[in-house]
Amino acid sequence: MEITEAEVIEAAAKMVEAFSNSRTEDYFACFDEHATFLFHGEGSRLETRAAYQSIWEGWMEEGLRITSCKSTNRRIQIHGAVALLTHDVETDLDDKGSLSTAFERETIVFAKNQDGTVSCLHEHLSLDPTQN
Repeated sequence: MEITEAEVIEAAAKMVEAFSNSRTEDYFACFDEHATFLFHGEGSRLETRAAYQSIWEGWMEEGLRITSCKSTNRRIQIHGAVALLTHDVETDLDDKGSLSTAFERETIVFAKNQDGTVSCLHEHLSLDPTQN
């Protein structure tokens, strides 16, 4: 069952929209429970969705909010039931009234599941060296 570019675009839009509005439940529903994560701010790979969600919930409890997120410069590569999305990400943050913007580059691995749904298997986020 091959994943389509339209399915990747839809899954990415759903993920970015939920992230942009700090909607925890909707955001984490985009990830497979065994998804892995590599983030420039973390000391090691996060091995599960639950590990990332625990960190995320800590950020939210400390007062961090994502106020917007823009995805640009997208490239989608289809490989059967798996697709790679690379893009540039501009995220506006509100950390207890302190506003900032993060410029990052991201790779997301999406897969089409047996039931026809699409989920994220891996996310790798790095600083954009041209912006930071």
